[in-house]
Amino acid sequence: MHKPNQNGFSHILVLIIIVLIIVAVGAFVFSRMQSNYVNVVASLPICQSQSVFSASPLSSGDLAFILPRGNVNPPDHTLPSNHIYLTLLSTRQNAKQVPVYSPGNITITSVRVAHYSNASGQSINGDYSIYSYPCRTIQGYFGHMSTLSSAIESKLGHVSCYKYGLNNGYISSVQQCDYSVDIPLAAGVQIGTAGGPSSAPAMDFGVVDQAVTLPFISPRRYNSQTLHSACPIDYFTPNVKTALQVYLGEGSSQRTAPPICGQVNQDVTNTLQGNWFYGSSTKDGPGNWLKELAIVHNNANPALDEISIGGVISQAKFWTFSPLSSGLINHEPSGVHQAKRFIVTTQTTII
Repeated sequence: MHKPNQNGFSHILVLIIIVLIIVAVGAFVFSRMQSNYVNVVASLPICQSQSVFSASPLSSGDLAFILPRGNVNPPDHTLPSNHIYLTLLSTRQNAKQVPVYSPGNITITSVRVAHYSNASGQSINGDYSIYSYPCRTIQGYFGHMSTLSSAIESKLGHVSCYKYGLNNGYISSVQQCDYSVDIPLAAGVQIGTAGGPSSAPAMDFGVVDQAVTLPFISPRRYNSQTLHSACPIDYFTPNVKTALQVYLGEGSSQRTAPPICGQVNQDVTNTLQGNWFYGSSTKDGPGNWLKELAIVHNNANPALDEISIGGVISQAKFWTFSPLSSGLINHEPSGVHQAKRFIVTTQTTII
């Protein structure tokens, strides 16, 4: 009979203690971040008006066009996006970093730092997101910024990190770290930069308004950022709003069909049009992107329709086609009910 290995038991005990400490510290940090966030937001003034922004986040000389809400780009945007894209004039071949400005008198409550890796585990690049409030129930956010201003970076506070997988052809995993902050800023102050050789050629810009609730068929499937999504341009003072609206569209094609800022929710009850979830998928998010499908109108030109597939039944991809009002091929999805079949021709453009 062998004697128990006391060293082995002690090593296991040490590992258990270390894990418990890590979990406890993580829980404490998360709790501290949540408490800081709630306290900061609660101290802000009540929202009295929708016109909470007064300064364009980008100079007109740096802005090419603004891609409306509802963009699909599976797998991470299998469903229509809840934000607009401020697309830069510079390209990846001639990329430069451009300044990003505070859109209003805001308080930054959190900063997210993301690091992207490929299938070999090599770091590809990283970027930043900023979440802020001009008042208590309206949140604005920027995503895919290339740098932060030194004034913001020097004030990053408590951090909580997590990692998730993403297979979109070049990114295999994403590590995100969220920092809690309390940074009041005036309108027009530079908060960082967007663009650059290793950064995205566009920057996300979204607004979450608790007074807005989108009428999804199954609202429980969406987080607050999507369920209460609103068009950021609608929250600017009239002169800035008018100046930004002319950029809505894609390339040189301006979107004129209302709502010109695009649509996030396109569900039409008892038809094919809208968002679909496969099997055990119960909520939109990184763990379920591959189990999603959207049949919606194109965000830049709503006269076109799109089928966006996150995975499961095929590789992540989307098709764009011109819908027809009759027949069984390329029929307008909102007119396809349970009794009809829906066929997309093989000539449909695969993007």
